[in-house]
Amino acid sequence: MLFEDALKTLIRIIRPRNYLIDQTDFRLHCMYTSMLLLLFFTIITTKQIAGDPIDCDHNSYAVKQTVLNNYCYIQTTYTITNAFDKKLGSEIPHPGVFINSDRYDENHHIYYQWVWFILFFQAFCFYCPRWLWKGWENGKIKYLVEDFNEFLNEENKNNKKKLIVNHMVENRENNDNYAEKYLICLILAFCNVLGQMYFINFFLNGEFYTYGFDVIKFIYTDPNLRSDPMVKV
Repeated sequence: MLFEDALKTLIRIIRPRNYLIDQTDFRLHCMYTSMLLLLFFTIITTKQIAGDPIDCDHNSYAVKQTVLNNYCYIQTTYTITNAFDKKLGSEIPHPGVFINSDRYDENHHIYYQWVWFILFFQAFCFYCPRWLWKGWENGKIKYLVEDFNEFLNEENKNNKKKLIVNHMVENRENNDNYAEKYLICLILAFCNVLGQMYFINFFLNGEFYTYGFDVIKFIYTDPNLRSDPMVKV
């Protein structure tokens, strides 16, 4: 039911409109990006679709699987930093796992516990500029084109167009404040994108900035020597 309600809300957001109050890039930032983030948030918080967040392997049946999974989920997962450059199968059993030495550098991963919250927070940040702009715009465009498509007579349509054009020309010098507010929203959207890049890099322990280059390097490296950057993250 939660997924169906969220899907209906998303469809209502993207439905076609007779008028637009912003540009395409602004809508991509505020509406469609927020919609995708909310969709991902809904998916990972719905067990019927994504299943359990973690599944721990164990050899003892003294503890119930659900109890063990909850314990594993709230604990910090860590990998060994220098265990990604060793030979798989002979030196290490798995990338990031190394148990033959008492001296190693642990890299703790806690992001998977907070992914659902981060997705919701990101969706909120992406939508904020549009929420602010809708408050400042206050339905002006809707008022200008209201009932425009209901005129059946072509002459009436042309008269309505002339009224709108005349209104814009007569008030040309009175719309500076209107444009400045929209510009502020565009700047906020741009700053949000930069802030999101920094935030995601911090959230993933500094692995986001170099991830694309690491993937390209991974593709062109000898299969016996390379380490998958996704496994590291």
